[in-house]
Amino acid sequence: LSLTGYLNYEYEGLTGGLIDALGVQNDQSGIAPPLPEYKANVRLNWFRGNQSASISANYWSDVDTDGRTVDRYSQGWVMPDKIDGELRINLQYAHVLNGYFNSEFTLAAGVTNLTNEKPTLLPVMGGFESRLSTPWHRQFWVSIDWTPGG
Repeated sequence: LSLTGYLNYEYEGLTGGLIDALGVQNDQSGIAPPLPEYKANVRLNWFRGNQSASISANYWSDVDTDGRTVDRYSQGWVMPDKIDGELRINLQYAHVLNGYFNSEFTLAAGVTNLTNEKPTLLPVMGGFESRLSTPWHRQFWVSIDWTPGG
């Protein structure tokens, strides 16, 4: 479990004064990326013989917007007051098979973004704040890893 709460995050602007950047998108700064006031990560692992499973959750708190609206087709886009925080949950299961052809095979499967969390839509190029979030919705995956001589 990891929980981080930031007390301050400042940068010196072109005019020489300090600018408070904590919990703000900082879209126009060109210097400071967005930094949510709170971030948290938790991971639970389970192991039994050749099997393992894990669940992880990643969270970040809301961030105030300060970006400029990009509405090239005059569709009435309006910048929201904030970018909603996100909680992304991932699951994974793996089973190791050894003793086959003098090799080791790991079969794994998982779900990324289990709750299908979507980023806050913004009227900017790309449609979301890519320095905070990803556009990927729920994804299922499977992998087979082969280690010869294992």
